[in-house]
Amino acid sequence: GASRSVTVPANWTPAFKATGERGNGYLANLYLGPAEVVATSFDGLARQIQTRARAGANDVVTQTNYNRVNKPETLLGPVYRTPSYAYSVLTGTAAGSRVTTTTYDDDPLLRVSRIIPPGHTTTISVDTRYGQWNSEPGQNRSFQTVDDEKGVATTRVYDAYGRMRHVIADSAGA
Repeated sequence: GASRSVTVPANWTPAFKATGERGNGYLANLYLGPAEVVATSFDGLARQIQTRARAGANDVVTQTNYNRVNKPETLLGPVYRTPSYAYSVLTGTAAGSRVTTTTYDDDPLLRVSRIIPPGHTTTISVDTRYGQWNSEPGQNRSFQTVDDEKGVATTRVYDAYGRMRHVIADSAGA
């Protein structure tokens, strides 16, 4: 495998020792580099709600909010915040334009119907539609059409076993 050279701090000494019948001996003389600090917070339902990763003098923070049926509804961030090991609520105002919103179909499968990426609006979003593909009698095919934020539609057709059969792409007038 590939190896990488790392500068070892001047005051570093190996601390891994093994004690055996003949005395102490070092197991390794290895320096892996500086540790990266990542703190993840979970709620009472074991859902990941916030992640903080050290980035220089600040933390990069993301936060996920869930809807009433435990599906991710908004993703706030990433944003730079003051370093901390404690959970603190990240608001939509603090996230600015870095908010991703997901809405779901009101059906038993709770499929994604719309995603509004950061900096976009409901008129410039990623929309998804689902339905039955009835072009061939007796084939029982379904489809999923995704309209991206540029208006390009991509339709995927699936057979009765959920296998994708073909893709139809629209160039959005280009």
